Amino acid sequence: MLQRCLLLSLLAAGSVSFPAKHHTAPAKHTRARVATRRTAARKRAPALPDTLPPRDRIDRLIQRQERAGQQVALAVVSLVGDTLIDSWHAIDPMIPASNLKILVTAAGWQHWDGALVAGIRRKLGRRAFIHTQPKTPSGRRKPPARHSGRIAPDSEPGADTLNLAFPEIDSGTGIPGYDLLCRIGKLSDNYVANALLDCLAQRLNRSRLDVVRDYLEQNHIWSGGLNCEDGSGRSPMDRTTALTLVHTLSRLWRVENRDAFVRCLSVAGEDGTLRRHDMALGTRVRAKTGSIAGVFSLSGYLDRPDDTLAFSIVLNRCYDKRSAFEFFAGVLGTL
Repeated sequence: MLQRCLLLSLLAAGSVSFPAKHHTAPAKHTRARVATRRTAARKRAPALPDTLPPRDRIDRLIQRQERAGQQVALAVVSLVGDTLIDSWHAIDPMIPASNLKILVTAAGWQHWDGALVAGIRRKLGRRAFIHTQPKTPSGRRKPPARHSGRIAPDSEPGADTLNLAFPEIDSGTGIPGYDLLCRIGKLSDNYVANALLDCLAQRLNRSRLDVVRDYLEQNHIWSGGLNCEDGSGRSPMDRTTALTLVHTLSRLWRVENRDAFVRCLSVAGEDGTLRRHDMALGTRVRAKTGSIAGVFSLSGYLDRPDDTLAFSIVLNRCYDKRSAFEFFAGVLGTL
């Protein structure tokens, strides 16, 4: 009774208060929250000193991305010296996004002929002459247009609004189906890449995975961690390593008609999926981009006065496109 009276007295005097209930605000979409946090962290990051040695500068750039929760893989090969000059988690299996198309194109290159081109066109049907259609402002896709000699723009995130007709036969090398190769490389056409890998699997009587793995093993290229659910790189189950990609590019640099392959890649600041990404390097960079949810990748060639470098950079758990391309530009500018 005494305790009850004391409690009532304290309540009357206002000396005791009970915590109010806190209502937790509903969480926003995880990806948007992560992207906002990482973008803010990137904006707060100070600029790196220009006096840093190149190796230290690249390490700092990588560490900055990793502090934001991203996975980074990097491999760089000197094509003059045929040596690996830089790497970071280069043998870790990563989701490559559309950089997988490099391996698919390489596997197709050694079997490329008129019969393979005809098979790809048959499999594509009307898409043999129509690139992936962009979305209209209403969100609906445009109705397929009849072939007019023009290719519709790529719908992959980061793609340009390029409207170009590529030649069906390369004038310099006589390679048939050159328009298909350009659509895979410059425009990142998923339908053409998938059709190429399916036709190769049918011709060689192998699975999709075995087609690519056989190419790598025949050319003594590391194939650890490889997985090919498709030929386009759109599956989050696809896996490869930066070392595999860069050694494939190094191998393609030494094949017959290598210039035809190089011309199929996007030129920074000029065409393809790199049209809007000059990266302060311009035509010195020819590369294949890749992007799906949480993944950005860039693999290709960087011209230097004394050398040409093959490079592969893959970011996983990255949801900030601007940060990704600033990282690519920083690394390539340092190299």
